[in-house]
Amino acid sequence: MVCLLLAGSAIATPVSTASAGGPVARAVLFYSPACQHCRDLIRGYLTSLLDEYGSRLQILSVNAADSAGRKLFQAAVTKFDVPVRDRGVPAVVIGDHFLSGAVDVSEQLPMLVAQYLSEGGVGWPAVSGLSQAMTASGALVTSSPSRLLALTEQSDGVLDRLARDRWGNTVALIVLAGMLAVVGTVIWRSRGIWRSIAAVRRPRDGWKIYAGLALTALGLCIAGYLAYVETTHSVALCGPVGDCNAVQQSTYARLFGVLPVAYVGMVGYLLIGAAFGISRLASKTAAMAAARALFLLTLCGTLFSIYLTALEPFAIGASCAWCLSSAVIVTLLLLLSANGVRLNRQRNGGGGGG
Repeated sequence: MVCLLLAGSAIATPVSTASAGGPVARAVLFYSPACQHCRDLIRGYLTSLLDEYGSRLQILSVNAADSAGRKLFQAAVTKFDVPVRDRGVPAVVIGDHFLSGAVDVSEQLPMLVAQYLSEGGVGWPAVSGLSQAMTASGALVTSSPSRLLALTEQSDGVLDRLARDRWGNTVALIVLAGMLAVVGTVIWRSRGIWRSIAAVRRPRDGWKIYAGLALTALGLCIAGYLAYVETTHSVALCGPVGDCNAVQQSTYARLFGVLPVAYVGMVGYLLIGAAFGISRLASKTAAMAAARALFLLTLCGTLFSIYLTALEPFAIGASCAWCLSSAVIVTLLLLLSANGVRLNRQRNGGGGGG
C-alpha cells in the first residue's frame, strides 16, 4: 500500500520549471499512511526543507492507497529500474533520480534540490500517468509545510482500513479466528491439570519431536528475516496478497516504540526450541519443568500473535504474509504442547479435575 505525494501548484502537465519568484524544483514523494519511517521523514525533515525553500520547492500529494496510486508507483520504479530490495517507501523522485528510504532521501535530496535550482529548476519527472494523478480528485499540490504535515495526521475508520488490503486482511481475519478457537479450546481442555503437565515419551509420539523442532526452526527463520528487514531498512519480499512493508514500517513493528517485534519473536522461538527439546529428551524432573515452560511459552506466544494479527486489519489496514505464517506456526506449536498435556492427563488418570 503506497501513497503518492507530488508538490507544486495546480498544474496539469510537467512543463514549466520557473515562476515569478525564480526557478522551481518539483519532486514526488511516495509514502504509506501506516509507515512510521514516512511520518518521521515528513515531520522531521521534509517540512523543514519546505521551510527553507518555500515556493521554490513543490510537492504534489496523491493518496495512492488505491489501485491507481500503486500503478503510478510501479510505473516509477519500472522507469528508473529500481532493484526489488529498494522498492519501498518512503521514496522521492526528483529529476532523473529515484531516492529510496529515509536515509537516502535525507542525505541526497538537499543536494539535488540545490543543484537543480542552480541549473534553473526541474519539472515533474517523466513518469507515465503522472499528469493524470496531478489532476485527480484528492491530489494536493503544495509548498506549505503545514499542509504536508497534515497528511500524517489524517485518520480513517475501521472499514476504510479493512478495505485497503481486502484479500490480505481477509486472510488475517481467518487466521485470527483460528487462533482464538485454538486458544479457547486449549484453555478449556487444560483447566485444572497444571500439576499433570509433564513430558510424554511414547515411541509413537516421536514425530512430535521432529515436527516441533521443524516448526520452531521455520519460525526462527521467519523472525530472523523480519529482523534483518527491520535492521537494514530493506524492502521485505511479499507475495501477491498483503502488504508486508506497510506492516513492517508501521508504529506497531516495535514494542513500546523501541524493541522490534521480530527480535521478540527470535527470542521466543529460541526459548520454545530449548523447552521442546528438554521436555522430550531430559530426565523426568527437568522434562516436567520444561513441559510446563513449553506450554506457557507457546500459549503466551499465541496470545501475543493474536494481538499482533488483530492490529493488521483493524489498526494498520494491511497484512503481512510473514507475520501470519509465524502466527500459524506458534499456534501449531501450542497444539503440540497442549496435546502432550492431554496425553499425560489421560495417562495419569485425569489429573487435577475437569
